[in-house]
Amino acid sequence: MTTTMLRKLLFTMLALCLIAAAVPVIVAANERPIQLIVNNESKGELDAYIQKGVMYVAFRPFLNALGYTVQYNSADKEVSSNIDGKELMYVFGEDSIYFDDDAFYLPVTGTILNGQVYLPIRQLSYFTKYNVDYDKQQRTVTMVKFGYGQELAIRELVTKYYLTNSPKLLTDDTLIYYNRNFDYEADAAQYISEIPTRNFIVKIDYIHYASDHEAELQVTYTDNDQVLNTTNVTWYSIRFENGQWKIYREVVVELLHELPPDIDESAAVILEQHNKEQASVLSDIHTYYKAHNEENIELALQYTSPSFIDHWNAFMIDHSTWRQSLEAHYTYADERVKLTDERIVFLGEKEAVVHGMLEWSETVEWEMEGPYVYEALIYLDYANGHWNYSWDMEIDN
Repeated sequence: MTTTMLRKLLFTMLALCLIAAAVPVIVAANERPIQLIVNNESKGELDAYIQKGVMYVAFRPFLNALGYTVQYNSADKEVSSNIDGKELMYVFGEDSIYFDDDAFYLPVTGTILNGQVYLPIRQLSYFTKYNVDYDKQQRTVTMVKFGYGQELAIRELVTKYYLTNSPKLLTDDTLIYYNRNFDYEADAAQYISEIPTRNFIVKIDYIHYASDHEAELQVTYTDNDQVLNTTNVTWYSIRFENGQWKIYREVVVELLHELPPDIDESAAVILEQHNKEQASVLSDIHTYYKAHNEENIELALQYTSPSFIDHWNAFMIDHSTWRQSLEAHYTYADERVKLTDERIVFLGEKEAVVHGMLEWSETVEWEMEGPYVYEALIYLDYANGHWNYSWDMEIDN
């Protein structure tokens, strides 16, 4: 007898032995068939049996019910399926099932009954990313895909986090760097910019569920207003915690700032219709930079946005004030900032935006960094009878 014939004979004998062992546990005639419900949709009767507390399901009908096709190689006694781009494969008689080239041990080898291969339902559900619940009394198997029905909640999470940066949307183990007493959401809600929003889109590029309570996703934010077009691509790891989805890790993949195509037109209109107001804005921002360069802390504070200072003082975990931070900076560093080619690209009642070139350099312990020259937008707000520096943003296009 050849080796091939002996191998086939051993497979046949093994199959007969397993069939004989499994026949007594098939659903009894007086028992109701087990019903399968997938994502709230009835899939009819489930071809399954239970042995020693483990439910085994027919490989092909089960995966077909989940929307997957199955291939069978009779020569190699191999069944396989493509599960979302990853191969799931089992060779009859082996004690492992293979998924995406990794082997997973099976306590009991698969069984062949009536031409169907039976494998543990929970193992197959793990590969297909479903939760499984068996109601013995109702004889119903309910399966729910990881993330099923969670799209809206996750979209709301990443949208709200982008707009508020609220630590209430972070998992408990990521809050060590945040002031828990600061109400980020109330702070964001009270700030309503005068700059008109033109387009704001939140697009989930992809989402991968590792389990029913953990996922990874990539989000593209398109945030365009009258003075700046922003594309922000961020990768998140999220976790279902205390009854809601929360963020526990984020990485900015791409951040692109570009001026709108009509920015020159906006600047020209302001120059023509609000020449006097423009002169006032530019005079005040130059006063701020002059005070900063001369390390005149009182004047620098006077021309710094009061709302920015209040926000800083409330936000810092160590309770250090903006004045203290500025004093420390002036003590240990010698910073110089020069604004050129400046023009106003937005002018509201309480908010203005200056576009220009900033030249920056800094000397710390006799070592100089810079000078660097870059295109920037400088944001100002009006308070205490004059315009005040709030923050600036480099334009990296």
